[in-house]
Amino acid sequence: MAPSSGEGLDLPQGFPGRIARGCRGSREAEAPGRIRRLIADAARLLILCLLVARGAINVTSLVGEVERSQSVLSQHLATLCEDERVAFRRGSQTIHYRLEDLRAARVLATLEDTFRPDLG
Repeated sequence: MAPSSGEGLDLPQGFPGRIARGCRGSREAEAPGRIRRLIADAARLLILCLLVARGAINVTSLVGEVERSQSVLSQHLATLCEDERVAFRRGSQTIHYRLEDLRAARVLATLEDTFRPDLG
C-alpha cells in the first residue's frame, strides 16, 4: 500500500502546492477534467497515442490500429476536435488528423511513465 503522505514517492518538487496555486478558479480546474474525460475512453486514448507517435493520420489507417468501425472512430475524432485537442486537414479525398494540444501529449507521456511495465 502506498504511503498516504507522499513519503517515498518520487514527486516533483513543490507538489502538490504548485498544482493548487495553478488552479485559481473553477474555469482553470475544468481543463484537466476535460482531458481526463477524453482519455477515459480506451479508443480515444489510443487515438491520441497514435497521433503523438505518428503525427498526422487518416481514419482508414486508424481503423486497423484501433479496431473500431470507421463511424465509431469518426465520432471519437469529432469529440477530440470539438474539445480542440485534435485538428484536421482535408486532402482531396482524405482527412488527416493531428494532435493540436501539446498539453494532451504531456499528459500521455506522464501516463506512459507512470504505467510502464518495468515500474510495476
